[in-house]
Amino acid sequence: MDNHTLELTVQDPQGLHARPAATLVKYMTGLPDHVAVTLEKDGRVADARSIIGIMTLAAGQGAKLLVRVKSTGGELDPALVNGIFEATRAAVEFTTKRERGTIN
Repeated sequence: MDNHTLELTVQDPQGLHARPAATLVKYMTGLPDHVAVTLEKDGRVADARSIIGIMTLAAGQGAKLLVRVKSTGGELDPALVNGIFEATRAAVEFTTKRERGTIN
């Protein structure tokens, strides 16, 4: 079994809310079935294909999330793992335009 992990910090003052979580779930549901991605916060684990699971983590700004990518079907392609980590990073480090100062 192939395993990869990455720790990320939630950036948005609203935490990991519905919009970035939904984008992440949409990406994750397109992955092959033999790839499992979970998010972990304070010992609680959520399937990254479940928006309810992600939202129940209640990951507020500053929360540390551990992203785990596992394969039950052999080795994972490094490009696939990188794509998963980048999609997760985009969701976890998402900040609204208001927070970036690009709108009033």
